[in-house]
Amino acid sequence: MSMKVSAVVVLLFFLSSCVLKDELPSQWGPLNSKCSDITILLNNMGVSSSDYGESKLSKLLVPNAEFSYRAEQIKVRAFTELNRMDIELVYDSKTVETLTLNIEEFKGCENGSFVVARSAVSNNGGALGKEWWEFKLYFTPDFLIVSKKKGVVGTLFFVPMAGTETQWLRFEKA
Repeated sequence: MSMKVSAVVVLLFFLSSCVLKDELPSQWGPLNSKCSDITILLNNMGVSSSDYGESKLSKLLVPNAEFSYRAEQIKVRAFTELNRMDIELVYDSKTVETLTLNIEEFKGCENGSFVVARSAVSNNGGALGKEWWEFKLYFTPDFLIVSKKKGVVGTLFFVPMAGTETQWLRFEKA
């Protein structure tokens, strides 16, 4: 009997899973990035490879910042030796908030990109689950290209669910 219950749970898990994956738009060029110290001022609003998801860089990197939605530009400073990333939110040509990503979020350099990752557990309205995000930042001469990967695993009214999505975003130098 327990084998049948296990089989039903596994079947429900696979039936309620999904994967959405966008490819890097070819017109954005190659990801010829390297991890070296960088200071760059970028427009906060970016272009997405899809029609869904967040397109503000501040909401990706510092979602809980007070001025995250109001910022017009964002200054990113990455320090490879210090394994640190500083973020300045700029509104009306003035810095309105300065933040430093902590070690739990800023993972340093991996294959030519700076990696920022975070996770959260939610228990809300019949849903219980864990979400995680991973952002890979590729600095090119004219743009910042971000690979955004989001995943979730949990239950919705006791039905197991899982899914991942990958999306690309591009932010121009200000």
